[in-house]
Amino acid sequence: MLTIRRATIDDVEVLTHMSRQFHNFAPHAAMINATDTELEAAIHALMEHGCVFVADLGGVVVAMLGAIINPIWFCPRVKMAHELAWWVNEDARGSRAAILLVKAYEAWAKEQGATVATMSDLMVNTTVERMLTRMGFQASERTYAKEL
Repeated sequence: MLTIRRATIDDVEVLTHMSRQFHNFAPHAAMINATDTELEAAIHALMEHGCVFVADLGGVVVAMLGAIINPIWFCPRVKMAHELAWWVNEDARGSRAAILLVKAYEAWAKEQGATVATMSDLMVNTTVERMLTRMGFQASERTYAKEL
């Protein structure tokens, strides 16, 4: 049975592994070269200052979503939630894991007082774009990276 829950300290190792997979998948990975120690520290920081949700399938974590909330810099009365890390293992793609993670993130953001939520994709998977559009998200900005 697939369940969505908040990540715990016991999930850090698998989340670090997923973060490595995400990092390797990203088109800009070669520009960054994050170490596993840095990825693990990032997971801890997200768990402490934001949230990390996992999709758990019979005791095995198959997907994750990490996010933070902050005020919009030009309108501090408005809180915006930002998805920072979202990964679904290849064998769990096509399941409800991705959608259920996004719904958990949206509910958490609303509970925290956010009135805007953001999501992103790596612009290499149009399936994600179609899913987010169906869930009510609309593209508003794309991020590009350049190695200097």
